[in-house]
Parts: sequence; structure tokens; C-alpha cells
Amino acid sequence: MQAPSILIASADLTCSSALAAAARKSGLAVITASNAANCLAASRDQAIRLYLLDLQLPQLPLETLVSELRAAQPLAQIVAFGPHVQSERLKAARASGCDQVLTRGQFFERLEELVGRSAGAGESESPS
Repeated sequence: MQAPSILIASADLTCSSALAAAARKSGLAVITASNAANCLAASRDQAIRLYLLDLQLPQLPLETLVSELRAAQPLAQIVAFGPHVQSERLKAARASGCDQVLTRGQFFERLEELVGRSAGAGESESPS
């Protein structure tokens, strides 16, 4: 396993760039995946603390993907985000078992908070 990471499944450079800036401040690595297969491959090889799933990514099989990510990294948080006008897709993300489902606006508003929580997650996992 590698150093703790955040994985973003998105083809949107704006999302990836914003995440990279926030992660740099917290000392977490960022992995970008362009499809479900890349997400799953990274989840087997990396210590993922946070998955960010862009609901605009074509052919993202949410229910299956969330289930497999959960099996690979049970302690990781899974957050899906997408346009507020895609209410059915947001509803499907909630039904698939994501920890949080955000609109794109909420994603950008809360990104630093999400990353900060992920950076602190390792501290609570260590034995006292």
C-alpha cells in the first residue's frame, strides 16, 4: 500500500485541479481515474481515504462501483457529486450507498472540509 490518497473519478479538469490544490495543503496524494475500472484498480493498490465520484462521468455503474469500493476500502468515505439538475442521478447515488451526495456547487464549497477530514482520518485509526 502507498501513502494515503484521495481518488477522484472525473474527466473534469476543474474538479481535479481544485482537489489537487486542497490535497496539497493536507499532504494527501490525489489519484485521478477516468472510469470505473481505473477506480477499482487503484482501490486495490492504494490506501484510499476518500473517493469522489463525478456523476457526469459517462457509464459509471454506481451501485456496483460503490459496493466494490466499499469492499476494497471499508473505512474510506465515498462522496458523489453532480449537477443539481440531474436529480435522478443524485437520487441513484444516494440509493447506491454513498456516504454523501452533493451538487457540484456543494462539492466546491465543501472540498477543503472533505479533504481535511480525510487527512485527519488516519489519526483516529492509529492505536492509542
